Order: sequence, then structure tokens, then C-alpha cells
Amino acid sequence: MRNTNKLIEDIREQTDNLDMLLTYANSLSSAISVDHSECISVDGESEFTYSSDIADGLLALNDYLIGQIKQAHRQRDQQIYELIKVHEAQTEALNAYKLAECERKAVEVAKDE
Repeated sequence: MRNTNKLIEDIREQTDNLDMLLTYANSLSSAISVDHSECISVDGESEFTYSSDIADGLLALNDYLIGQIKQAHRQRDQQIYELIKVHEAQTEALNAYKLAECERKAVEVAKDE
């Protein structure tokens, strides 16, 4: 059961790390958008420049990474749920074993008397 508890703690820590990455990626998206609008306003023209094309590419890449982080987050949530269910089943089995062991000892004591 200690291993299960450790796994649950590790997955929760990974989930926290994913949350931080998601926050960072969203901040990066905002920063790229600001830089992108500055590139267009500096040019003073409606056509895209090389630098704004790079900003578009970075935004697309960042959006993809955000999607991957969210997917990993959902997978971690599912793993936590499954581990909690396994942990509950282990706890029930251990409690049943302890109860059976107590009953066995009680029967032995009764036989000895």
C-alpha cells in the first residue's frame, strides 16, 4: 500500500508540474500575440512580414503544446482515479485478511480452552 500511496503522490506532483507548464504556455501565447501585433504595427502595412510569420508559427506550436499538456493532464487525472480505486481495493482486502486472521486466532483460543 505504501507503493500505491507513493504513486498517487508522484502523479499528483506531475499534475502540479503540468499545471505550471500550462500556465507558462498560456503566458507565452500572450507574449507572442503582443509581439505579433507590434510587428504588424511597426511595418505599417497589412501584409505579413517574416517576423510576423515566425510569430504565427510560434503561436501554432504553442497551441499544440498546450493541447498536449491538457491531454497529459487528463491522463494523469485518469491514472489518479485508477490508483485510488486500486488503493481502496487493497485496503478492503487487507482489512478482510486482518478480520479473517483475528477470527482464526479466536477459534484457536476457543479450541485451547
